[in-house]
Amino acid sequence: MSAAAAKDGDLILSKGEAARELNVSAGRVSQYIAEAKIYGPAIVGEGRSARINVTIARQQLKASLDLGQRLGNGITTDLADREPAVAESDAVAPSPVSTSGEDDGRPMPPSPMRRVVDPFEEAIKQERLRSLQFTNREKAEQELARRGTYTLTAEIAAALASQARSMIDVFEGGLADLATAMSAKFGLSQRDVLHELRTAFVEVRRKAAETARRKVASMPNLVPDEVAIEGEEPG
Repeated sequence: MSAAAAKDGDLILSKGEAARELNVSAGRVSQYIAEAKIYGPAIVGEGRSARINVTIARQQLKASLDLGQRLGNGITTDLADREPAVAESDAVAPSPVSTSGEDDGRPMPPSPMRRVVDPFEEAIKQERLRSLQFTNREKAEQELARRGTYTLTAEIAAALASQARSMIDVFEGGLADLATAMSAKFGLSQRDVLHELRTAFVEVRRKAAETARRKVASMPNLVPDEVAIEGEEPG
Protein backbone atom coordinates (compact mmCIF):
# COMPACT_ATOMS: atom_id res chain seq x y z
CA MET A 1 0.00 0.00 0.00
CA SER A 2 1.30 3.47 -0.78
CA ALA A 3 0.97 6.57 1.30
CA ALA A 4 -1.35 8.01 -1.34
CA ALA A 5 -3.85 5.20 -0.76
CA ALA A 6 -4.26 6.09 2.91
CA LYS A 7 -7.45 7.80 3.95
CA ASP A 8 -7.36 11.40 5.02
CA GLY A 9 -6.58 11.61 8.70
CA ASP A 10 -4.90 8.16 8.97
CA LEU A 11 -1.91 8.21 11.31
CA ILE A 12 1.12 6.92 9.35
CA LEU A 13 4.35 6.64 11.34
CA SER A 14 7.70 4.89 11.27
CA LYS A 15 7.93 1.54 13.10
CA GLY A 16 9.59 3.17 16.10
CA GLU A 17 7.02 5.94 16.27
CA ALA A 18 4.20 3.42 15.79
CA ALA A 19 5.59 1.35 18.66
CA ARG A 20 5.47 4.38 20.96
CA GLU A 21 1.96 5.20 19.79
CA LEU A 22 0.82 1.62 20.52
CA ASN A 23 2.72 1.60 23.82
CA VAL A 24 4.82 -1.45 22.89
CA SER A 25 8.43 -2.05 21.95
CA ALA A 26 9.69 -1.82 18.37
CA GLY A 27 10.42 -5.54 18.56
CA ARG A 28 6.78 -6.20 19.43
CA VAL A 29 5.67 -4.30 16.30
CA SER A 30 8.04 -6.43 14.19
CA GLN A 31 6.59 -9.53 15.86
CA TYR A 32 3.04 -8.42 15.06
CA ILE A 33 4.07 -7.98 11.41
CA ALA A 34 5.81 -11.39 11.31
CA GLU A 35 2.72 -13.05 12.80
CA ALA A 36 0.47 -11.24 10.28
CA LYS A 37 -1.36 -9.43 13.06
CA ILE A 38 -0.36 -6.21 11.29
CA TYR A 39 -0.55 -6.72 7.54
CA GLY A 40 -1.64 -5.45 4.13
CA PRO A 41 -3.09 -1.92 4.17
CA ALA A 42 -1.54 -1.25 7.58
CA ILE A 43 1.98 -1.44 6.06
CA VAL A 44 2.93 1.53 3.89
CA GLY A 45 5.92 0.94 1.66
CA GLU A 46 8.40 -1.95 1.66
CA GLY A 47 11.59 -3.04 3.33
CA ARG A 48 13.34 -1.06 6.01
CA SER A 49 11.67 2.15 4.92
CA ALA A 50 8.16 0.74 5.40
CA ARG A 51 5.89 2.75 7.67
CA ILE A 52 2.85 1.77 9.71
CA ASN A 53 -0.68 3.07 9.25
CA VAL A 54 -1.45 3.09 12.98
CA THR A 55 -5.17 3.76 12.43
CA ILE A 56 -5.58 0.51 10.46
CA ALA A 57 -3.06 -1.38 12.62
CA ARG A 58 -5.14 -0.73 15.74
CA GLN A 59 -8.23 -2.19 14.04
CA GLN A 60 -6.27 -5.27 12.94
CA LEU A 61 -4.80 -5.83 16.41
CA LYS A 62 -8.20 -5.57 18.06
CA ALA A 63 -9.39 -8.40 15.83
CA SER A 64 -6.26 -10.58 16.00
CA LEU A 65 -5.12 -10.33 19.63
CA ASP A 66 -7.06 -12.87 21.66
CA LEU A 67 -8.09 -12.30 25.29
CA GLY A 68 -5.24 -14.39 26.70
CA GLN A 69 -2.60 -12.36 24.85
CA ARG A 70 -4.16 -9.06 25.91
CA LEU A 71 -4.21 -10.21 29.54
CA GLY A 72 -0.57 -11.29 29.26
CA ASN A 73 2.22 -9.75 27.20
CA GLY A 74 -0.20 -7.64 25.17
CA ILE A 75 -1.86 -5.99 28.17
CA THR A 76 0.00 -2.71 27.60
CA THR A 77 -0.80 -2.48 23.89
CA ASP A 78 -2.70 0.75 23.38
CA LEU A 79 -5.60 -0.08 21.05
CA ALA A 80 -7.76 2.93 21.87
CA ASP A 81 -8.82 5.00 18.86
CA ARG A 82 -7.76 8.62 18.73
CA GLU A 83 -8.85 11.60 16.73
CA PRO A 84 -6.42 12.22 13.86
CA ALA A 85 -3.50 14.42 14.78
CA VAL A 86 -3.05 17.69 12.89
CA ALA A 87 0.02 17.59 10.64
CA GLU A 88 2.71 20.07 11.52
CA SER A 89 2.42 21.73 8.12
CA ASP A 90 -1.34 22.20 8.57
CA ALA A 91 -1.26 23.27 12.20
CA VAL A 92 -2.27 26.85 12.92
CA ALA A 93 0.05 28.67 15.27
CA PRO A 94 -1.82 29.69 18.40
CA SER A 95 -2.60 33.36 18.49
CA PRO A 96 -2.47 35.49 21.58
CA VAL A 97 -5.64 35.39 23.65
CA SER A 98 -7.69 38.51 23.24
CA THR A 99 -8.32 40.32 26.48
CA SER A 100 -10.98 42.61 25.04
CA GLY A 101 -13.68 39.91 25.15
CA GLU A 102 -14.47 40.53 21.44
CA ASP A 103 -13.88 38.27 18.44
CA ASP A 104 -10.97 39.85 16.56
CA GLY A 105 -11.39 37.47 13.60
CA ARG A 106 -8.17 35.56 14.21
CA PRO A 107 -8.39 31.74 14.05
CA MET A 108 -8.56 29.84 17.35
CA PRO A 109 -5.72 27.44 18.15
CA PRO A 110 -6.47 23.76 17.36
CA SER A 111 -7.90 21.63 20.17
CA PRO A 112 -5.47 19.13 21.69
CA MET A 113 -5.77 15.51 20.54
CA ARG A 114 -8.20 13.58 22.75
CA ARG A 115 -7.88 9.91 23.60
CA VAL A 116 -11.04 7.82 23.25
CA VAL A 117 -11.11 5.08 25.89
CA ASP A 118 -11.97 1.60 24.63
CA PRO A 119 -14.39 0.07 27.22
CA PHE A 120 -13.30 -3.46 26.36
CA GLU A 121 -9.63 -2.63 26.85
CA GLU A 122 -10.39 -0.88 30.13
CA ALA A 123 -12.38 -3.90 31.39
CA ILE A 124 -9.49 -6.24 30.55
CA LYS A 125 -6.99 -4.09 32.43
CA GLN A 126 -9.29 -3.83 35.45
CA GLU A 127 -9.74 -7.61 35.49
CA ARG A 128 -5.97 -8.07 35.28
CA LEU A 129 -5.54 -5.68 38.22
CA ARG A 130 -8.12 -7.56 40.31
CA SER A 131 -6.35 -10.84 39.53
CA LEU A 132 -3.01 -9.45 40.69
CA GLN A 133 -4.57 -8.05 43.88
CA PHE A 134 -6.18 -11.43 44.63
CA THR A 135 -2.82 -13.20 44.18
CA ASN A 136 -1.06 -10.70 46.48
CA ARG A 137 -3.80 -11.05 49.12
CA GLU A 138 -3.56 -14.86 48.99
CA LYS A 139 0.22 -14.73 49.47
CA ALA A 140 -0.17 -12.31 52.39
CA GLU A 141 -2.68 -14.63 54.09
CA GLN A 142 -0.35 -17.60 53.61
CA GLU A 143 2.44 -15.64 55.28
CA LEU A 144 0.18 -14.76 58.22
CA ALA A 145 -0.79 -18.43 58.56
CA ARG A 146 2.90 -19.42 58.58
CA ARG A 147 3.56 -16.96 61.40
CA GLY A 148 0.66 -18.37 63.42
CA THR A 149 -1.58 -15.33 63.05
CA TYR A 150 -4.11 -17.52 61.22
CA THR A 151 -5.08 -20.93 62.66
CA LEU A 152 -7.73 -23.52 61.82
CA THR A 153 -10.74 -23.47 64.12
CA ALA A 154 -10.81 -27.31 64.12
CA GLU A 155 -7.21 -27.45 65.39
CA ILE A 156 -7.94 -24.98 68.19
CA ALA A 157 -11.10 -26.88 69.20
CA ALA A 158 -9.16 -30.18 69.33
CA ALA A 159 -6.41 -28.60 71.45
CA LEU A 160 -8.95 -27.15 73.90
CA ALA A 161 -10.76 -30.50 74.17
CA SER A 162 -7.50 -32.29 74.91
CA GLN A 163 -6.66 -29.75 77.61
CA ALA A 164 -10.13 -30.13 79.14
CA ARG A 165 -9.80 -33.92 79.25
CA SER A 166 -6.46 -33.62 81.03
CA MET A 167 -7.97 -31.33 83.68
CA ILE A 168 -10.94 -33.69 84.21
CA ASP A 169 -8.59 -36.65 84.68
CA VAL A 170 -6.70 -34.70 87.35
CA PHE A 171 -9.91 -33.82 89.22
CA GLU A 172 -11.31 -37.36 88.95
CA GLY A 173 -8.05 -38.86 90.11
CA GLY A 174 -8.18 -36.70 93.23
CA LEU A 175 -11.62 -37.95 94.32
CA ALA A 176 -10.11 -40.95 96.15
CA ASP A 177 -7.92 -38.67 98.24
CA LEU A 178 -10.93 -36.45 99.04
CA ALA A 179 -12.99 -39.49 100.06
CA THR A 180 -10.24 -40.73 102.36
CA ALA A 181 -9.95 -37.33 104.07
CA MET A 182 -13.72 -36.95 104.50
CA SER A 183 -14.22 -40.49 105.83
CA ALA A 184 -11.50 -39.99 108.43
CA LYS A 185 -12.94 -36.64 109.55
CA PHE A 186 -16.60 -37.64 109.71
CA GLY A 187 -16.21 -41.34 110.54
CA LEU A 188 -17.81 -42.55 107.30
CA SER A 189 -17.01 -45.42 104.99
CA GLN A 190 -14.35 -44.34 102.51
CA ARG A 191 -15.97 -46.46 99.79
CA ASP A 192 -19.40 -44.88 100.34
CA VAL A 193 -17.96 -41.36 100.32
CA LEU A 194 -16.01 -42.09 97.12
CA HIS A 195 -19.17 -43.44 95.46
CA GLU A 196 -21.12 -40.27 96.29
CA LEU A 197 -18.31 -38.01 95.10
CA ARG A 198 -18.01 -39.85 91.79
CA THR A 199 -21.77 -39.75 91.25
CA ALA A 200 -21.85 -35.99 91.84
CA PHE A 201 -18.75 -35.46 89.68
CA VAL A 202 -20.34 -37.29 86.72
CA GLU A 203 -23.23 -34.82 86.75
CA VAL A 204 -20.88 -31.84 87.01
CA ARG A 205 -18.81 -33.18 84.08
CA ARG A 206 -21.94 -33.75 81.96
CA LYS A 207 -23.09 -30.15 82.41
CA ALA A 208 -19.61 -28.78 81.71
CA ALA A 209 -19.33 -30.89 78.52
CA GLU A 210 -22.70 -29.63 77.26
CA THR A 211 -21.68 -26.01 77.85
CA ALA A 212 -18.37 -26.59 76.02
CA ARG A 213 -20.14 -28.18 73.03
CA ARG A 214 -22.44 -25.18 72.67
CA LYS A 215 -19.50 -22.79 72.71
CA VAL A 216 -17.57 -24.79 70.10
CA ALA A 217 -20.65 -25.03 67.85
CA SER A 218 -21.00 -21.23 67.90
CA MET A 219 -17.41 -20.69 66.76
CA PRO A 220 -17.20 -19.67 63.04
CA ASN A 221 -15.03 -21.78 60.75
CA LEU A 222 -13.62 -18.61 59.22
CA VAL A 223 -13.17 -15.23 60.88
CA PRO A 224 -13.26 -12.43 58.26
CA ASP A 225 -10.11 -10.33 58.18
CA GLU A 226 -9.03 -7.44 55.99
CA VAL A 227 -5.48 -8.02 54.78
CA ALA A 228 -3.83 -4.76 53.75
CA ILE A 229 -2.30 -5.08 50.27
CA GLU A 230 0.07 -2.40 48.99
CA GLY A 231 -1.56 -0.42 46.19
CA GLU A 232 -5.07 -1.67 46.97
CA GLU A 233 -7.78 0.56 48.36
CA PRO A 234 -9.26 -0.78 51.64
CA GLY A 235 -12.68 -2.33 51.00
